[in-house]
Amino acid sequence: MATEFSIGQMAKLFATSVKTLRYYADTDLLPPARIDSHTGYRYYTIAQFERLNSIFYLKKLGLSLAEIKSHLAAPDRESLIGQLQQQQTSITQQIAALQRVQHHLQQRIDALSTITEFDRPYLETIPARACLRLSVPITSNQDLELALRQFDPQALADATLFSGGVGVIQSL
Repeated sequence: MATEFSIGQMAKLFATSVKTLRYYADTDLLPPARIDSHTGYRYYTIAQFERLNSIFYLKKLGLSLAEIKSHLAAPDRESLIGQLQQQQTSITQQIAALQRVQHHLQQRIDALSTITEFDRPYLETIPARACLRLSVPITSNQDLELALRQFDPQALADATLFSGGVGVIQSL
């Protein structure tokens, strides 16, 4: 049975790339067990399998390589629990953000599905709702964009993704 594995063999065994293993070695996350002094080839041992498994596992949980390196350098249960709880909070926030994106996408799909003549003015009756009024002279799309940004930049933070929440009223 082999006791040492070349970097290529190790990459194949762990379904990763040689480039990844070189990076892990260069950053001291997973230094090779031995480097041949004549060829510069890197060799790993079975004893390093557990460390590489841990790296991949923690990476899949979303920890950064710096966090993983820190944990592996000084394994501490409480510290790891804290890191995992932070990651869990971050993922919960990402899920909420993605659910908002999904909701906006569905609203846009629904809105576009009801329009029969795209890029033409149309009249729509909508239920009563609160509106904010911006009374400034608008002579171009650029004027409107600037006025809206100055009016409430935070409210329009997602406007690059979701347009359509703004209406223009033109007097007859």
